[in-house]
Amino acid sequence: MSLKRPFEYGFNSDYARGLSFELNHTNPANFKKALHAYQLGAKAFHFLSYLKVKHSKLNLRLFIPLVILTFLTLLIGGLQNQLWIACFLIFLYTLIWRLVEWDRYWFKIGLAYWLQQVSFYLGIILFLPLSAVLPFVNGVTFYQLVALFVIGLFISGAGIILFFIKKDRFNWFVAVYGLALFSFSLIAYAIPSEDIKFAFVEVQDGVQITQYRSSAKEV
Repeated sequence: MSLKRPFEYGFNSDYARGLSFELNHTNPANFKKALHAYQLGAKAFHFLSYLKVKHSKLNLRLFIPLVILTFLTLLIGGLQNQLWIACFLIFLYTLIWRLVEWDRYWFKIGLAYWLQQVSFYLGIILFLPLSAVLPFVNGVTFYQLVALFVIGLFISGAGIILFFIKKDRFNWFVAVYGLALFSFSLIAYAIPSEDIKFAFVEVQDGVQITQYRSSAKEV
């Protein structure tokens, strides 16, 4: 019975060559050549090269549970007529995936990297705004829309300040994204929603109106 060869942790020329291709030290970044160099290092049982190869692939132990949770959340939210909660939870799932594996997917032309990027941007651009707008247009509550308004204003302000401090493309994106949330919440608030005019509580035989949120004289 053969014993598994232990990993090596010292210098490895293939790993160093892979880093030069990945980090753009001498030439434009070439991720295919970097991956090939890491694969050669991994075959020589170099531990850091092995990690690079591993991190170029999708982490199924995290990805599959998140996909199952997403489908279950959409299904339950649809059946319970609570899609806005489902949208907010899906936004949280994409955010958690991005934060937990922030710098894992270095292979920027691979499926794993693009899946994470697309899911994250769908979360912040689509699902987060929907989680605020849906309860408003359905007459449930307007508090989420007010929160989106405040969040958008705060993010845009922070992005603009950071952009003037350091003219980085990411800071510009943060500023534009915050302004987009701010504008979206203003536009959504202008959508006519008759139900939101009334605050009500459930009683035994139906509902009881407790507040009328409008300046209109005719109800």
